[in-house]
Amino acid sequence: MAPRRSTATAGNVITMPEQPVFEERDTEVRGTVYRFRELSAVQYDECLKMATKADEDIDMVLLLRLMLVKSLVEPKLSAVQISELPYKVTRQLSTVVNRMHFADDDE
Repeated sequence: MAPRRSTATAGNVITMPEQPVFEERDTEVRGTVYRFRELSAVQYDECLKMATKADEDIDMVLLLRLMLVKSLVEPKLSAVQISELPYKVTRQLSTVVNRMHFADDDE
């Protein structure tokens, strides 16, 4: 377990971990185990910026695919390699990434 540090704010003490704890999830699709790691806020912001069009609309499909590439830990695949996977595999992996980052914790 990571050591903790205390931060005082307005008379309250907040204990924060030294190292952030990121959720990881494994899923098996067609015999391959894929491991995902939750993105940091900075990583998410980078994906969001890349998926934002000139008119400031967000390409949600592109956003999710960028997040998939960034959060995939094992096997490490490039964006090109992921785009060459069968669509049903990509859709299943995207569902994991979507739930990991957007679903409420109680779902």
